[in-house]
Amino acid sequence: MSLRSSAMRKYAFFLTPFDVTERGRDAAAQNELLIAGVPALTTTFKGEHRPEFRSSIVGALWFTNGEVIAFSRSHSYWSVNSSARLPFKVAKALNDRMGSIVRVDGMSGGTNVQRGGCANWHVDAQEGLNALTQVLKDCFGTLHDSPPSVTELARMGLVNDAIYG
Repeated sequence: MSLRSSAMRKYAFFLTPFDVTERGRDAAAQNELLIAGVPALTTTFKGEHRPEFRSSIVGALWFTNGEVIAFSRSHSYWSVNSSARLPFKVAKALNDRMGSIVRVDGMSGGTNVQRGGCANWHVDAQEGLNALTQVLKDCFGTLHDSPPSVTELARMGLVNDAIYG
């Protein structure tokens, strides 16, 4: 039995973009971020030709220490990219607990966390998005009152500016 198959019994996985209309995808993405406590930004979506990226909604956490985390909705998961690496011990503890749905560096079924920590994840279920968001908030501290713009996220390399405008 695969790791994802065993996790399916425990977690409710995100819908794929083909399960709902375009408006429904954006509403679902915005709701998923809201539940996780992540501010949502509406973008000019330019990824129609790239079926993996199917929502004009992105999320962002901007911490007062300067760290920024970007959340982009993909086919059936969230791609989460950080400007800083989550420390090894913290990333390993999260991976040990939720590695089947919070996949380090986007690897199928998770992977071993490298000694330098982790700055990228693919998240397959709401419980994982909630847990990762909380770990990031606990690690990086106080949030700014408002998130950075999508342009700023693209400039930092945290979202693809060919897809989001």
